[in-house]
Amino acid sequence: KDSGCLLTLANYVTSSEPQGQLNALRAISTCSGKPENCQILHDNEIETTIMTVLGGENAGVLAQACRTVSTMAANPLVKETFTKIGVVQALMNLIGHEDQTVQEMSSLSLANL
Repeated sequence: KDSGCLLTLANYVTSSEPQGQLNALRAISTCSGKPENCQILHDNEIETTIMTVLGGENAGVLAQACRTVSTMAANPLVKETFTKIGVVQALMNLIGHEDQTVQEMSSLSLANL
């Protein structure tokens, strides 16, 4: 299968445009429900890309990144990688965020990890 679309989405996650990041994270969250898509994303180190986004400032993007972590954590390889690269600590830091949705989504993601 052609993985080009998934990799293009991954590139949008690190764009400087919050709306592009948000849409890409939503799409990745949806696509990662299929094990083969999740594997492609994992093979291309999407976990590291998402970890970078968790250090951002836009509340909408942070909340969606947390949702994406929560969804992708269903895959054991992804879950292990998230744990190894420090996503747990990043999510713990977001529990104290001023935005309630970010707080809730980071808590949900921690529960799924």
